[in-house]
Amino acid sequence: MVNDRSVLTLAVQPKIVRVREEIADVLLYLVRLADKLDIDLLNAAEEKIALNAKKYPADKARGSSRKYNGAIEMRLYSGMIPVGLDPER
Repeated sequence: MVNDRSVLTLAVQPKIVRVREEIADVLLYLVRLADKLDIDLLNAAEEKIALNAKKYPADKARGSSRKYNGAIEMRLYSGMIPVGLDPER
């Protein structure tokens, strides 16, 4: 007996295979680029996660679909981003 889920799986499978191949291509390119530039990917990812935690605090963003932009406001007032160039305004 064929159920709705198996029909859906058969219809989606070719797209998933193509997406999987593209993701693998991106990963391989990233690993090669990081190697050429002597970048430790794990360390870079950990640093980026820590930076994002500071830029976008969970207590400000949790439960909201809006992007927390407090970090942009802080940079605007400190003169780091000229007001006319702020992508959020």
